Amino acid sequence: DTIQDSITIHTRPVAGFEIDTSICGPATVQTTNTSSWTNGLSESYTWSTDDPTVVISDSTLAEPTFTFLENQTTLDQVITIELVVQIDVTLCTDTITQTVTLHPTPSVNFVASNTDSCGALTVLFTNLSDPYNGHPQDSMSFVWMVDGDTSSTAAPFDSTFLSDSINNTDIDYNILLIGTTQYGCVDSLPGTITIYPDPVAHIDTLNGNVTTNCAPFTIDNTVIDSVEYPNANDTYSWYITDGNYNIILPPQANVPIHTMNQDGDTAIVHLVVTNVHLCINDTATVMFITREDPIASYVDTHLTDCHPFQASISSTSTPSGLTHYWFIDGVLQAGNPTT
Repeated sequence: DTIQDSITIHTRPVAGFEIDTSICGPATVQTTNTSSWTNGLSESYTWSTDDPTVVISDSTLAEPTFTFLENQTTLDQVITIELVVQIDVTLCTDTITQTVTLHPTPSVNFVASNTDSCGALTVLFTNLSDPYNGHPQDSMSFVWMVDGDTSSTAAPFDSTFLSDSINNTDIDYNILLIGTTQYGCVDSLPGTITIYPDPVAHIDTLNGNVTTNCAPFTIDNTVIDSVEYPNANDTYSWYITDGNYNIILPPQANVPIHTMNQDGDTAIVHLVVTNVHLCINDTATVMFITREDPIASYVDTHLTDCHPFQASISSTSTPSGLTHYWFIDGVLQAGNPTT
């Protein structure tokens, strides 16, 4: 007796896919399905991962996306991705897995030798960045930026920061260090360098006053005052010396009052300004001088003679350099000769 039967062996699908296997998070990665199966048969897909933090856009799609969180640890995270392909009619399946390495975000850090002072200030920046995974710092690449402009790509960095000599205000320089690991993972750290303006001393003469006058002449706040630079100056100190810089009036906070009673006197007004940041003091000076009062005099050597006659009269007035006005019988003569 003989019995015969047929056995059908179905062809299994061949599962396959491509995905970026070395990434930095957070990132959304697209898959490419390379699976194959017998033509004409429908198939279905099941995607999964061993990391519950990974988000699959749709685990039944042929080519879903996978979203990975940032790796905030100090070591690589290896995540397994699995694809199961099934032929719907035969229920034959094939499975394939691949691993994705999620590299850690580096720690980008630096310290500055000084973060605020008067200008010009040279600051040394020490790079304390760590790429993690046990890699050396020189495995990273760096970009230093000052106010949005690239200043250096070296690990350590130094720069000189100037004060604002135009507006005489504080100026903040924005520092940014960007570090990239050999895997392309990026971190950055901002910082600020503040430069204070140097004090500015300026004495202004008021109400049309000039620095050379007749005695008596009084120096006070109707004659001089300081030009205010509120962002640069915090204290004002006034004092007066004579022409040899001997103190006449000691330092005081307000405009000093001093009367010059003598002809030919000299008084030098000094203004010293400082600020709380201990920037270099600035000093302004104005010298006041009192003129000698003019003394009109003349000598005559020949005042009597026969007609026609020209008298000889010479001015001996002091001091020199005077303007002369001659009168004869009360009538002003033309010009201003000295004889």
